Order: sequence, then C-alpha cells, then structure tokens
Amino acid sequence: MFQSLNDLPDGTLVECDVCIIGSGPAGLSIARELMGSAGEVCVLEGGGLDIDPGSQDLLEADVVGFAYRHHRTRCRVFGGSTARWAGQCGPLDPHDFERRTWVENSGWPISHADLQTYAERARAAHDLASSRYDPAFWDRDERMLDIGAAGMVHKIWQFSRSTDFGLMYRRDLASAPNVRVLLNAHATEIVLDDYARTVQGVRIRTIDGKNAYVAARWVVLACGGIENARLLLLSNRIARNGIGNNYDLVGRYFADHPHQIAAQVEFAPGAAKDWIAAYKERRNHGTRYRPGFALSPEMQRERQVLNCGIHLVDWHNIDEWSCTQSKGYHALKALLRLARHKHAWSHLRSDLLRGQMPEGLGEILANLANHPRGAIAGALSRLRGDSVVAFTQSELQPNPESRVTLSDQRDRLGIRMARIDWRMQPIDKVTIRTAVEHLSTELTHLGLGRMRVFEWLTCDDETWVESHGGGNHHIGTTRMSATPSTGVVDRNCRVFGTDNLYIAGSSVFPTTGFMNPTLTLTSLALRLADHISQRLEYEPAHSLATADSF
Repeated sequence: MFQSLNDLPDGTLVECDVCIIGSGPAGLSIARELMGSAGEVCVLEGGGLDIDPGSQDLLEADVVGFAYRHHRTRCRVFGGSTARWAGQCGPLDPHDFERRTWVENSGWPISHADLQTYAERARAAHDLASSRYDPAFWDRDERMLDIGAAGMVHKIWQFSRSTDFGLMYRRDLASAPNVRVLLNAHATEIVLDDYARTVQGVRIRTIDGKNAYVAARWVVLACGGIENARLLLLSNRIARNGIGNNYDLVGRYFADHPHQIAAQVEFAPGAAKDWIAAYKERRNHGTRYRPGFALSPEMQRERQVLNCGIHLVDWHNIDEWSCTQSKGYHALKALLRLARHKHAWSHLRSDLLRGQMPEGLGEILANLANHPRGAIAGALSRLRGDSVVAFTQSELQPNPESRVTLSDQRDRLGIRMARIDWRMQPIDKVTIRTAVEHLSTELTHLGLGRMRVFEWLTCDDETWVESHGGGNHHIGTTRMSATPSTGVVDRNCRVFGTDNLYIAGSSVFPTTGFMNPTLTLTSLALRLADHISQRLEYEPAHSLATADSF
C-alpha cells in the first residue's frame, strides 16, 4: 500500500514491526525481503513518486574543505539515488575486507565470504546478467591485453539492465499486504527511551509542517551516507551527542571514490591501436559491461598503496592541469550516443509532434553551437589517436578527520543541515600515480606506448583536480566494527548501545575499495533482512511505546 503523509491527518500514529527510513537500493532490498513475512513493515520516503524540487532542496548541505558536488545524484524520491543512477556494478575485492598493515583503520569485522552467500540474490535484484566477473567469461573475442607482468589485473564493471528501483519494485510493494510505503514523510528524529537503549519510533513531518509518529519494534536507517549520519546526530534529545555517538565516531571517515583524469595514452609509432576497442563499453551475455585495470593485491602490498581502478576513455582536454574537457566535444559525443540509441528516432519524432524538445537535446545543441571549435578539435584529436586518457576510480585511506557534522544553517523543516568536510591524504594521490605508472610500464613492455601522467598528479602534495571530484558514493560515516570504540555498528549492522536500531547502506563500509558500492551494499542489506527476519520469527511481539507528543 502506498500513502502520502500529505493526505493523512496531522498527528497520525502509525504502528509497525519494522520501520525502514529511506527507499533507495538498501531500504527497498530489505522491504522486498520482508514482503509476506509475519511482520508489518513501514517504509518512510521523504519524497514522492517523482522528483520534486521542494524535497530536493532538503538535501542541500554546507560544504567546507574540498569542493564537493554532493547533491548531483542524491534524490528524495521513491527509489532514492537509483532514480539518477547509471547502473554501474561490481563486487569489492576479497582483500578489501582484510586488515592491511599499511592502511590505517582498515579491516572489516566480516569477510568477503560472508557476503558471497548473497551474491546471486544481489545480482537478481539489480537485473545483472551474471555473478561472474572474471575477464575470460566476458571477453569472448579475447582482445584484452596480457598485463600480468607489471602487477596489473583486469576488472569488469557490469551495467544493470534496469536501474530505477522505484520503477522496478513499485508494483511488488504496492501489492504486498504487510508493507506500507509512506511518501512525503521526512524523518526528523529517531526517538529513544529514557535509558537511550531502545528506539521507540520515528518522528516524521511534511514540508508544510504536518507531523506524525511511527512506533516500531525495529528501525532501519537507510537514507544514504550523509543523511544516515545527519539523522543520528539530530536525534540528541536523550543521547546528547546523538545516537551511537558515545565515541564521537558518527559522521567520521566520510569518503567517496575520487574520479580523476590522470594521464594520456601516447601510442608507440606504428603500434596497432585496435586493442583500445577491448576496453570500451561493450555488450555480452545480454548486458553492457566495461573492462578496466587495477593493481594486483600483491603489488598493492609491495608498493604500500591502496586499491585503484582505471578505465581508458575518449577525452579531449583543453586544460591539462584541470583536465577540463571541451564542452563542444562532450556535446558531440553525447549527440552521437543519442543517435545510436535504438529508440532515439521514434522518441525524437514523438516529442517534436507534441511540440516538445527531447530531454537533454536542447543543452547538447546549445553547447555545439557555442563551442564549435572544441567539437572540431576534439574530433580531430580522436582521429589522430591522442584523445585516449586514463580515468581513475580509487580507494581512499579511512580518515577520521573527513566527516559529516551538523551545520548551523537550517533547512525548510527547521532542522540543521549536514556539514560536509571531505578530506584526502597523500597516500590517496600516491595510489593513483602508482597505478597509472604500472599500467604505463606494461604498455611499454608490450610495445604499445606509454601513459603520460598529467602534471597535477606528479606533485607530491595534496593538490587535487576539483573539476572532477567524486563518484557520489557516500561511504563510511557509520562504519562497521568489532567494538564500539572503533565503529558505529556491529557486524550485523546494529548500532552499538541500542537493542533495535540498524543501519543499511554504504555508510557502514569500514573501507571503500575502488568498486562502485551499490552491489555490495545490496548484499549487506539482504544479509540484514535475513537477520531481522529471524528476530521477527523468534522474538515475541510486545506493545509499542509512543512518544508523548509530536
């Protein structure tokens, strides 16, 4: 059942067994697993079924430190960030879970094997073709290079065939007799008992000021790496420092994957360039995928660096220091991609007949008109073969000084906004440079060319290219650990010091790896759903406590 809090009376009381705050991939994965169970489930979503500017405004944050475009993919809408998600998926490496002596604050309290049990279920949830990521399975033409000599390995990224969880699973949840989805319900406080041990429920509010309360036996916080920390810190009526924050760890270790243009491929004279095609986005086994490179675990240990992935992409630079791409060339590529889409021309005709400009086409045509020289120069650069660059997506060393706190500024609901202070360390930059240099060594060994590292990456300082930033992967603010002095949640994702509050999503990752986090966070959510299902089955129901006032 779907309802909007806008349509319910002020002061409404909702009672349930499990309250899930957030309807992104983590929240909906748990809700789907609990469909048909003995428990009543309520999913709270601050937005509606479509993206609304009023709800989106509540995601604004006070950004300090490294310039961070935090809002580009965050969505208060049913389906969460998957509404704007490209669908890029892959698993973390086994050694990402391990304690590495050269990586401070590394190590998970669970192993890679603990999540492998859920790999097939996570694959199905994301509509992926396979749970296999070995290159031999994907490269049917056997065109990928033999790169092992320099300590490099191949990595595979899959793209989900369906990406928007809100569209994929709306019908399932609407028909589930034990699931209630409450839209336009912004969570403002998690309510504790007087002893700060048990969560009693959640205070919620509409943008127009209507209040309601959800009383629940168990509460799952699943609203992203920034909002998870923010809501814990805001809930300070009983726990003065915020829930789970006895050791001042909530919001710390905030991380994202730096996405950087790091180097340019310089082909050897006369070297065949057709091998580049093996590293472009391709299709096999009924799905899109893309191969890339990474340092082997052995080489990471030898060089004392982190994990780092590399794609080879077509990118015409107009400024090598900032690695800025020509808007004209970017628009030209976008137009060509649009033209290759199998439904492009039918959509174009349909929109024009309705007197509408197809989505995105106006901006593309404007950039082509305003930057024609860039489009031409980029096309010529592509023809000459000097437009191929290394695009890196790297792990960061866990940093307690990189954090989400509360700002003094308040949002439209009158509650304090998040304050984001994203920081990076020298090892983060050294990692990228090391990975690129090893790939360059291997290309030279194969007689294909080399990688020319861009100037910003050669400087041994903390200078970063702000024109790229992160991948909008909000990680680490409620990290998982074996002890409350080193983390916010335990191995079952339960908040230390509470009986019935859990956290789902990539905010519980102790380390980031370099792979996109959505597939892993889905596996963790499925694991958490099994844990809650066991509690539903074996723990007797009890009367629910309600707040004295809203």
